[in-house]
Amino acid sequence: MKDPIGFLRRQQEADTGDAAERWQRMETFYNRRLWHQLTVELLEFTLIPCFPSGDNLLQLYENFISDFEHRINPLSLVEIILRVVRQMNDAQMALSLLEKTWEKVKDNDEALILCRTAIAAIKIKIGDLQETKWAHSSREHLPWAWLHYWGMGFTTLVNCGNVETFFSLKTNWGSQSDLANNEQRLKEKLQLLCLMEMVFTRPANHRQMTFQEISHQAKVPVDEVEMLVMKALSAGLVKGSIDEVDHKVHMTWVQPRVMDLQQVSFMKQRLEAWCADVKNISILVEDHAHEVLG
Repeated sequence: MKDPIGFLRRQQEADTGDAAERWQRMETFYNRRLWHQLTVELLEFTLIPCFPSGDNLLQLYENFISDFEHRINPLSLVEIILRVVRQMNDAQMALSLLEKTWEKVKDNDEALILCRTAIAAIKIKIGDLQETKWAHSSREHLPWAWLHYWGMGFTTLVNCGNVETFFSLKTNWGSQSDLANNEQRLKEKLQLLCLMEMVFTRPANHRQMTFQEISHQAKVPVDEVEMLVMKALSAGLVKGSIDEVDHKVHMTWVQPRVMDLQQVSFMKQRLEAWCADVKNISILVEDHAHEVLG
């Protein structure tokens, strides 16, 4: 059984300063049923830099907001839910929450569109193209929703260099003259980003890739892989070397760039593994220090 007041009071005890005061204000607004003031407070609170980390927002939603979400302005509710979703590494969990929210706000056009575009962006990322049918059928009646949809989806696909998925959607973006007229240039840039993503997702000590692997992932002929890698090297996107004899490349560095939640989660796992390695080496040195020092 939910205990919103209990949750708020536990947070007040755990926090200090401004955060504790905000928890207190939320309790006051909740008890006095001042839903508008509570919504405004939540919209501000969920943007505090130190708060949207870990699963803080998810806990806030499950233990507090879900108790009175039917009292919140639909558009504001979706804005809050989107912040919660950004903390979720599991795409299916994020979709489940968004789809439940969609049912709750479907009578409000703006909230519905914002919710559906978020669902579409996630589904594009995981390769579920069914949602494009909704966006395609909606664009004549809701042109700005179509632009928002493609803005989110296109950015996601480009950032991760997803060549295959992007071109599987050509029936949708092919009618956009700017994209269609620059298809070859776009493909080349996506292939470079795909190579960067391949380097990024590999551990620093395991960044050797075969021409065949790159060919398969970037959708480029094997005999053009070397040229693709040379372009990336000359543009300063990656650093490394090419083994023309064994048809392999060894990368030592990839240019930093903006990361989505999945990439941030991957980086977190990498850092945790690195910290564990450092700790193990430290223990090893301590255990054998007497042998070295004599």
